[in-house]
Amino acid sequence: MSNSKRVTFNPQSRAYDGVSRVSLLLQDFIRHVLVFEVDGKIFGERDLLKWLVSVPKRPNFFMALINKLGELVFRLRRRGDGNHLHVVAQLHGQKCLILSAAFIQTAVRLYFLCQNTYTRLQQVLKHHSLLRYMCIF
Repeated sequence: MSNSKRVTFNPQSRAYDGVSRVSLLLQDFIRHVLVFEVDGKIFGERDLLKWLVSVPKRPNFFMALINKLGELVFRLRRRGDGNHLHVVAQLHGQKCLILSAAFIQTAVRLYFLCQNTYTRLQQVLKHHSLLRYMCIF
């Protein structure tokens, strides 16, 4: 992710000149899950949290990653059977991850895993901040 081109926005042309960090993060996430599940293991909540905190600032993009996963599920559903889909449309010479339509089950599972984990994290953080507030008084 670090050696890729940064995204900037030109107001006159209203066009982006690079690949967004979130798109690259989605591709890295899917590659990580595919490598993790090669041995038949299931990628779970604990594995997701380990992956999120393994790189600084990655947790900041968690909600955007969930949105990108939702878009990917939608795009896979539209594709139908037998068609392949690029996770990131253009990578300017870098290797792009291509998924088959059969990946939809895994994509849906990952989407709901991320949604549920995000909700649980919000609840824990909310509870933690309430406890800290109560301890002050």
